[in-house]
Amino acid sequence: MSCIALSNFKSKKPKYELEQDKILQWLALAHTFAEAKTNKITLFSEKFHAFRQEIQEKFLHVGCSSEHINKRGFSLPDYLHNNWHEMEVFCLHESSQGENIQKRSKLFEKIADEAFDFFYPTSSNPPDGMIHVSCTGYVAPSSAQKKASSHKWLNATHITHAYHMGCYASIPAIRIASGYVYSPLSKEKNRIDIIHTEVSSIHTNPLIHATDELVAQSLFSDGFIKYSVSNIPPTHKPYLQVLSLHESLIENSSKYMSWNLTPWGFKISLGKEIPVLISKNIHLFLSELSKSVNKKTSDLLENAIFAIHPGGPKIIAQIQKQLNLQDSQLTASRAILKKRGNMSSATLPHIWQEILDSSDYPDQTLIVSLAFGPGLSICGAVLKKEC
Repeated sequence: MSCIALSNFKSKKPKYELEQDKILQWLALAHTFAEAKTNKITLFSEKFHAFRQEIQEKFLHVGCSSEHINKRGFSLPDYLHNNWHEMEVFCLHESSQGENIQKRSKLFEKIADEAFDFFYPTSSNPPDGMIHVSCTGYVAPSSAQKKASSHKWLNATHITHAYHMGCYASIPAIRIASGYVYSPLSKEKNRIDIIHTEVSSIHTNPLIHATDELVAQSLFSDGFIKYSVSNIPPTHKPYLQVLSLHESLIENSSKYMSWNLTPWGFKISLGKEIPVLISKNIHLFLSELSKSVNKKTSDLLENAIFAIHPGGPKIIAQIQKQLNLQDSQLTASRAILKKRGNMSSATLPHIWQEILDSSDYPDQTLIVSLAFGPGLSICGAVLKKEC
């Protein structure tokens, strides 16, 4: 029997972890030091403390609180102290924006290499292909290419890069992998590994005090995960069977989200209209997704659980309200946001892993997966848990 199956999930926690309240305090202090350096404000003066109080209140007002995120993970020790002269990126005693994009890219390369070392130790069997997914760093040769080369998988493993798509990238990556395992041009390609390396923490800029930047800085964390796509049912269970994939763009929405390179790093832009635009279009999208698996929308709404990329708690809440979902249908989505924060493209695979590992979700559980990103893009999948 042929199918598209997701299995062999393996995640790697970032090296450092910190409570959300402490992260927000660190960010407020970093913003204050950046502002002081740029505008020549005397350190710890009345004006310095007034700005710090103002930015702290702004983070509390627009940022994601510890009610929704307990901890976030980071690959840099910078967030654990405020000795700016000892920072790897946020050397605010020298530059109010921190290091430039060249330095941040070198750090990404090192961190991504470490993730591939973790996922593919010396004894590893070669996959038929690797798809490296990231929107937070790109170097050539990539970590995937270097790993295949060092393991002498020179002809055994084909490498593909799925870069700069944003938080929804796991869905297109599965589509690419599915094409490989069924293409007549890819002889005997039965196992394609998808590897996500997201290092959002290196792209913070403490000199940008705009609301959308503060929202992003209060949400994003680092995430690393690997899983396999195959065209035959795995011998070991549980695994996820892919029943359908669907992608769509929201009309006249391209200006509301961007993710672009700057001299200091990657800069995000988030319009306040995003949750409303998604909620207005989610019914039509779900209708098309339902048709692709020959089901009524009501069947999925009543019988499936929902793995929703938590771009933020408002996204989950808006979709829950629009679709009239029960809290129990969103447990895994909220759990990953609470434990890990928004890990960009690595988030949805972490939710899938949570569902696979939990006995709360029995055999044949249907999973509607939804993720969003620049475009504005809505991407979705219908999966089924096989135990």
